[in-house]
Amino acid sequence: MKRLLSILLAVSLLIACMPMMISAAPTERTLNFAQLSGGYRVLGRALPYQNQLLMDNVASGFEFYFNGSGTVTFNASVMCINWGNELAQYFTVVVDGVRTRVRVESAEHAKYEAKNIVLAENLASGDHHIEVYRQTEASQSFCVGNAVTFTGTLLPPPPKAPLTIDVIGDSISGGYGSLWDGTSHQGFHPKYQDGTSTYAFLAGKALGADVRVCQVSGYGCVRGQNTNGENMQMLYPYLCLCRDETPYPFDTLADVVVINLGTNDSRVGVSAAEFQVGSKELMQLAREKNPGAKIVWCTGMMGTFYADAVQASVNELGGADSGFYFVNLPYGGSGAGAHPAASEHKAAAAVLQNYLETSVLPCAVLAAQTDAAVLRAAVEEASAIANPSAVLRGAIDRAKTELSVNTTDPYRLYQRLSDLQAAKDATWKGVSLMPKEYITDTPVASDGVSYVWPYYAQEEGSVALYKGGEGFFWPSLITPIGETVDVDETPYLHLDFTGTATFNATIAYRTAGGEIAHVKLSELAGKGDNDLSPQEQETMTFDFGTYVKNQGHVGDNGLVSIVSCQMFVVGDIDQVIILRSCDFVGGSSEPTALTGSYKVNNGCLEALTRGTTAEELKNAMDHSEMLTVTDKNGNAVSGKLATGMTLTLTVNGTAVDSATVVVSGDVNGDGEASTTDARMMILYKLEVTTLNTASASAADYNRDGDVNTLDARQVLLDNLIG
Repeated sequence: MKRLLSILLAVSLLIACMPMMISAAPTERTLNFAQLSGGYRVLGRALPYQNQLLMDNVASGFEFYFNGSGTVTFNASVMCINWGNELAQYFTVVVDGVRTRVRVESAEHAKYEAKNIVLAENLASGDHHIEVYRQTEASQSFCVGNAVTFTGTLLPPPPKAPLTIDVIGDSISGGYGSLWDGTSHQGFHPKYQDGTSTYAFLAGKALGADVRVCQVSGYGCVRGQNTNGENMQMLYPYLCLCRDETPYPFDTLADVVVINLGTNDSRVGVSAAEFQVGSKELMQLAREKNPGAKIVWCTGMMGTFYADAVQASVNELGGADSGFYFVNLPYGGSGAGAHPAASEHKAAAAVLQNYLETSVLPCAVLAAQTDAAVLRAAVEEASAIANPSAVLRGAIDRAKTELSVNTTDPYRLYQRLSDLQAAKDATWKGVSLMPKEYITDTPVASDGVSYVWPYYAQEEGSVALYKGGEGFFWPSLITPIGETVDVDETPYLHLDFTGTATFNATIAYRTAGGEIAHVKLSELAGKGDNDLSPQEQETMTFDFGTYVKNQGHVGDNGLVSIVSCQMFVVGDIDQVIILRSCDFVGGSSEPTALTGSYKVNNGCLEALTRGTTAEELKNAMDHSEMLTVTDKNGNAVSGKLATGMTLTLTVNGTAVDSATVVVSGDVNGDGEASTTDARMMILYKLEVTTLNTASASAADYNRDGDVNTLDARQVLLDNLIG
């Protein structure tokens, strides 16, 4: 299984090592955050919104990889509040591992201004890693990311962090006064705050985690200073209550929630009994929003306030056996207003990191990390191997690319180290490319066929082919392998792909007599030499077994040796096809169940976006020509979908599978998400009315697994905005 995919991967990796024959000067690109979607990673408690990125909170921001040079700028709409006679906010910018602090000044108090923020200058040509974080807290300023400008091309985005840590805190967790120089009386000045040098952020980053900080200076667990009765229990469910009441989606659940509160409660006279109740409620809320998370309460950095009360709450909740913990961090009061200074945050971070490693996190999480020095040593060792396999060469190249853009994330470095070790140990077997000197580097002209540049795709485990210029065809690539296909057991060649390109492939195989024979995918599909049409997403199954048997190319043992697969793209410029899988399978080639981009759960399709049409749904599913959409009365539907409609898979005149359509927010089945639907959500939550499975699924508008007032509120907000 997966033999042909292995060939394609190996071919793509070899060609990726070869110099490009067609080159063009890199162009400057300005992309908003909708256009960047899929090419960047959200950091911290930020949230994409339409074409922008809301990044008000401390330590929120974004990161991306790109290949290019020159200057990189970040356009943002910023608003500053006059604190300490300074209208400014600060950012941490990390370029290829080098950290700098960037100040952005505003001209007017509490007024949005568009700013072009220089992130990097004079970058040499090559791969680069850009990270941007907020240092200033939301109570002092807001920031909305608009676009990024750079010269070059986006690389596949940094992978999602395997560990997520939420932080709920006050001024300590925001780095208030941590950079104070000891001379000014205005310790609350924004220039003295750095939310990316705090105990929790440093500990989380050392563990390779994404750290999401929810904090406001002066706030408490029960009551704080000048907070109008608000506390962190009220703020945590929202993105940033300093701005508005946008709920935080918790689309990635936190693995650990670190809570550090109590200083402000003590200053307004909250009793130990009150705090014990409040701390228990906050820990329960954190667990409710992040089922299965470990909850760690910290104290000590400005005093051991309510330590006994918190310990009692932790015990009531079941302690470590139930995932609730209490840790005392070292005191630090050298910063402004007796807050911890940056050096004291660093000391507390070491204690917290050690506690998480030894008492909280599972061993599997801690084992899956390494550092840049270990990976560099492994690359040097692997590079010294004589006659390395194509897979090993590819693993070395990917490790080098990772080191060029990332030297700090221990999890991503570990992933590349694992790939390298697997390739070195010959875990991936059966693929051996001929040396590069046996392959011509000059493409040859071929009428009507275009130059093809295969490359390793953005999608893990897939190969992409990109058509780059007129009048060329990639030269012959021979990939001898020792693997064979038993066409009696696995006669069908199964291809899963996506893209917009017209493409084809020639498969070379060895006959029973030892000769090399060839067949095109189009021929297996019954189209002769006609190329395969472009599709947005498609799954195709070719009867390779019947073909080779009809040709008399199979011996009594049913084995056929696959020699090579030469893929190419034709048609218009800038077209691409991505192969997710290409392997030999057994059994009938006829589908038996609904499959595709939308998954079936409990008889219902995953929630679709409002306005999705029946044709769009079918095109997103496998075997679209066998699919029909009908309304509640059985009538065929071609336009906009509504909850309660049915998608049916029909094979040879027999319906073999079906599922009920769910449109997100469309509870009443009219295709819209309106105030009527919001009312039905509330009545359902209050158990005044009941809903069928599809309508109940549609009512979960924010897809958090529960129907509540947050769903209704979001529907009302969306109707108000849109």
